Amino acid sequence: MASIRRRTKKDGSMSFMVCLRDPANRQEQGITLPTESEAITLKRLLDANNQ
Repeated sequence: MASIRRRTKKDGSMSFMVCLRDPANRQEQGITLPTESEAITLKRLLDANNQ
């Protein structure tokens, strides 16, 4: 199951990281996106495909 982390950049703007675990070796991986709506869409896609 994926999760979303809110990240603050040095310039004060926000980015969003979708975090998930690799099923093969259980290491956490993340994909950074510029908007929360894109992060939510990616999280839903990953959860729907059991990633």
